[in-house]
Amino acid sequence: MWRSKARPTYRSASQLERYLVAGLTVTITLLVRAAFGPILHERSPYMLFNLAVMVSAWYGGFGPGLLTSLLSAFLAHHFFVQPYYWFRLAQPQDGPAVTLFLIITVSISWLAHLLRSATLRAEEGEKRIGEILESIGDNFIALDRAWCFAYINHAAEMVLGRGREELLGKNIWTEYPKLSGSMVGAKYRQAYENQSPVDFEYFHRATATWFDVNVYPSKRGGISIYFLDITQRKRHEEEAARLATLVASSDDAIMSVALDGLIQSWNDGAVRLYGYTSEEAIDHSIYMLLPSNKQDEENQLLKKMQQGERVEHFETMRVRKDGKHIHVSLSISPIRDSHGTIIGVSGIARDVTARVELEERLRQTQKLESLAVLAGGVAHDFNNLLVPIMGNASLAMESLPALDPTRPLLKEVIQASERASNLTRQLVAYTGRGKFIIELVDLSELVRETAGLLRASISRNVALQLDVATELPAVEADVTQMQQIVMNLVINAGEAIGEENGWVRVRTGTEDVDEAFAGATFVPGEIRSGRFVWLEVRDNGCGMDESTKARIFDPFFTTKFTGRGLGLSAVAGIVRSHGGMLNVDSAPGRGTTLKLWLPATSIRKSKGAREVPQELMGRGTILLVDDEDAVRRVAKAALERYGYTVLLAEDGYQAVDTFSRTAEQVLLVILDMAMPGMGGEETFRRLKAIRPEVPVLVSSGFDELEAARRFQSGGIAGFLQKPYTVVQLAEKVKTAAR
Repeated sequence: MWRSKARPTYRSASQLERYLVAGLTVTITLLVRAAFGPILHERSPYMLFNLAVMVSAWYGGFGPGLLTSLLSAFLAHHFFVQPYYWFRLAQPQDGPAVTLFLIITVSISWLAHLLRSATLRAEEGEKRIGEILESIGDNFIALDRAWCFAYINHAAEMVLGRGREELLGKNIWTEYPKLSGSMVGAKYRQAYENQSPVDFEYFHRATATWFDVNVYPSKRGGISIYFLDITQRKRHEEEAARLATLVASSDDAIMSVALDGLIQSWNDGAVRLYGYTSEEAIDHSIYMLLPSNKQDEENQLLKKMQQGERVEHFETMRVRKDGKHIHVSLSISPIRDSHGTIIGVSGIARDVTARVELEERLRQTQKLESLAVLAGGVAHDFNNLLVPIMGNASLAMESLPALDPTRPLLKEVIQASERASNLTRQLVAYTGRGKFIIELVDLSELVRETAGLLRASISRNVALQLDVATELPAVEADVTQMQQIVMNLVINAGEAIGEENGWVRVRTGTEDVDEAFAGATFVPGEIRSGRFVWLEVRDNGCGMDESTKARIFDPFFTTKFTGRGLGLSAVAGIVRSHGGMLNVDSAPGRGTTLKLWLPATSIRKSKGAREVPQELMGRGTILLVDDEDAVRRVAKAALERYGYTVLLAEDGYQAVDTFSRTAEQVLLVILDMAMPGMGGEETFRRLKAIRPEVPVLVSSGFDELEAARRFQSGGIAGFLQKPYTVVQLAEKVKTAAR
């Protein structure tokens, strides 16, 4: 075994020194032989010189040994063979004796030289091994058969915690008693006793280092122990395991794909997102996740990866195992080998379906909000124009005798104005924010009453079939809006049939609906359970595909003359505003069924006559505030006709000024909600500040819902919707002034 203690070696003596030692050895041997001459037999002159040759050859090699052999032969014969001090062979037997001595001593020199060479080679090998063991950064320890330290390299001192000079030659169990009962000690004994290598991993707490320990039995007994520092590898393994755990537990779908499109890895997130197990996905094509219209998209993505590009947060569509289309956000990066060559693609997919659907609903809401602003403005201005038309016509009609032939003409003017007003309310209904004139409506009766108009509105090749229920519960709805719904649905159904012969069937009935059903409808309203009245319009026309069906309720979408289109946005808005639901069932070539549900009441519509209006004549002073001159003139004339005194104001400033001087005389204020300068709300607050108890009747071309929003603090005596007839004006004034 190798030891780290310094000792003299053959290489430490120079050539001159070896020959001097040889000469000195011969001299000493000569003196010793002379000293022991009386004792030794005279015929044994060469006895001690054999030993001198051996020592010279062992120390100096063959050259010094040969020199010692020749000198010994000469000196022994000269000094110890009779006649003494004689330089020639005195007797015949002396020749063979000298020759034999030379043969023996030369042989001894040669053998000693071979031994010396072998020893030198062993020393050189041991030195090289020692240098190697010292130069490596790993730890090496050798134990002999007695379990004593035979070799310790410099690096091993860190593990042992002590210097090697202190430990060499000492028993390992004595120096480290805790090691004897440990797992490490058991592994050492196992290698020694079984004479077979042992490999194990060990964490050295003192240095916080992981080692891969290899124990090898020695042929000369003992063991050699090699400690390989694997701390960095362990950290990499732990990091890889941590990353693998993160990948496996991630909610996102994480996968790797080869450049040919075959899936190489598939985490649990991908299982949840796409529905395929790892066995079903790995080694299968990534194209199975793509909709038919997205195949080229994947080719483009793979091409970018091959060029070394990255793709971040790319949103697209994918297909689950169950066929459902989902929205995903993709982040894709190329995978490179140790040489930088791109060998695949790693991808992370996140399900953003809920967000995309929410954004789409938000966009629809923003569209409706924009339409609400537009529709409200148009309704306000248009209704202001209708006020003088309806007011003057109603004033003129009331001033004429009952049998006057012009009364029917004026009545048609009033009815046309009312229809125009209904159009503005339908425009607001597109946004779902319209405030309707709510009354009890029998849908079956409404369908029967409009049947003639419905038949006239569709092609002659389309048969209109009515299957409406009798004794149907009433719904609280706006009659005009319900008529508009039926008209839109039937006309669109007829257009879906086209030039072919076909039919449109209108049905009504009742149904109990729960929240789960309500939430699954195509255009759900405020989801609630209960009893509903339904209206169904069905045709056997061309039908619609999924993409068309998804957009038929968009405000600006139309497929006129090829299927559903114009008017369905208004239908959805009206149904939504009435707290109802709407559903569509259609497929290409299978026709379309459109069904809506409205909350049913517990009563049926009364078929009695309308109650006669109360006496409308009155007295008192009314302050009329409106920025439209025509509206002021008509309203003043109507109110004076019914016995009132009217003060006029064209804006808020004039109204406040007039009211501050006549506050105690004013019976009622009729206030326009939207005026330039000082608006209706500010005017209302200032009037109330002067006289808090004064009743204020708000009038506007906007609907009552908008008035309620603007006057949230309350305190208004009523709302007068423009346009209005003089009778409607008188009724509202009479009610508000009580």
